[in-house]
Amino acid sequence: MERTLPNSDPNVKSGSQKAVNHLRLVCIIAVVLSAGCERDQFATSSDLDRYVIVFARNDTPLNAPTGTKRSLYRMQGDGPNVTDLSRHPQGGYDFSVPGYDWNPVFSPNGAYIAFQSKRDRNYEIYRMNADGSNVLNLTNWSDYDEDFRWSPDGSRIAFSRLDSGVYRIFVMNSDGSQLVGLTTPTSFSRYPDWSPDGSKIVFSRLIVGGTGMFFQVMTMNSDGSNQQSLTDSTESAKFPRWSKNGGRIFYFVVSFGMAYHDVIGPGHASLAPGFFPGDNISFSPDGSRFVTDGLKIVDMNLQVSSAFNVEGGSPEWSSDGNWIVFIRTVGGGSSCLFVVRPDGSDEKQITTSQYGDLYPAWEP
Repeated sequence: MERTLPNSDPNVKSGSQKAVNHLRLVCIIAVVLSAGCERDQFATSSDLDRYVIVFARNDTPLNAPTGTKRSLYRMQGDGPNVTDLSRHPQGGYDFSVPGYDWNPVFSPNGAYIAFQSKRDRNYEIYRMNADGSNVLNLTNWSDYDEDFRWSPDGSRIAFSRLDSGVYRIFVMNSDGSQLVGLTTPTSFSRYPDWSPDGSKIVFSRLIVGGTGMFFQVMTMNSDGSNQQSLTDSTESAKFPRWSKNGGRIFYFVVSFGMAYHDVIGPGHASLAPGFFPGDNISFSPDGSRFVTDGLKIVDMNLQVSSAFNVEGGSPEWSSDGNWIVFIRTVGGGSSCLFVVRPDGSDEKQITTSQYGDLYPAWEP
């Protein structure tokens, strides 16, 4: 039986019925179009669900009697489907129940996550699959291994190792094999970073002389040969980072500010007094800018192009350039993860943590 509009007369003449049917069709089309607009608008403002972020979370208080249990988690960018990647035993870290992971970083192809851990009761570098499976201790050393960086092609990892009281730069394959020391036991060296083509490594070396001790920025081939100094100031130069186009190296001058050195050309250095981002800088995908602690967007000439009216640290730019994730301390003193557009819009808190979320990193 044909359904009619309420209070309509099935015996009305055909012209009137056609008008009613036309009105009904217009209403249906309007509702469908309206729903479609709402869906499009929602997808535009909440497209975070197509991103993946890994981070570290304190599962117990920092002053817990048995120590802090810290795990790695994987989540979609808008918050759902949070997965525990570490899968630690219950309890804190008290040298009998290992459970302290931090600093997760995806491999360039997104297949692996390298991270640091105290699972073996000292600072080691580990690797796991992106889903948390197949955890592998890459370093197996009795002292500190840290400051690690993936090579651009993901085949190798450079890192700093504390060896008999001296930090040295080492390189290994991404599975921990073919370990090679690039700096000598008498050369205190830290903070390696790869050139974009993987042929060179920049790092900081501690110099001891008549004027005291200071760090000097150095470059070398990826096999440790051809070590050269970029800085000769007695001011310590630390945390060097290679620009995406390979032509410029940025670093931090202690008690002065940010600096850069041109690799190609006359080697001109430019300084920015009072600008202290530390080692937390993340380049935009096109390499034209980077974001630092305090959520400042800085161009390649160290000019601040924008700064948000928010506090935050540990910023990381998404691989498509659409978002920046960062941490901020909220009520109760706990740090949580936030995201914001590079223009400062669409700021959103994406985690709620009782004891603190740290070290966010995007999936490539």
